[in-house]
Amino acid sequence: MENNIVVTGSTPEFCSWLEGVKKIATDYRAKNFPTLSAPIFTIEEGSKFIRVVTEETTGTARSVYCFIAKVDSKTKALGEVKAGDVLKSASWKAPAAIARGNIFDPSNGLAQCNAYGANYR
Repeated sequence: MENNIVVTGSTPEFCSWLEGVKKIATDYRAKNFPTLSAPIFTIEEGSKFIRVVTEETTGTARSVYCFIAKVDSKTKALGEVKAGDVLKSASWKAPAAIARGNIFDPSNGLAQCNAYGANYR
């Protein structure tokens, strides 16, 4: 299971994925809510996951867009997780089980992302 890949906020695939989700959110807002500005994306790195957070430009609301697995791991709650997995958020602090994609796959993990986060399965 271990592949020795460690994803960080500066990993090229992660940076490409982040630019992709920013474009998805910006395009969606421009088309459906032209008076609203695009959300601001920030990342918070933990030991196992990168939490991707969206914030309104007014600074009044923050929410978790998704989590990205930093390393291969196995937990009772999530099962096997591979580095680069895109995981929907279960709460502010925890990802949901079942990867929605992976930043190392051909779609760069964007096939299962929308303007508000990782898709439901």
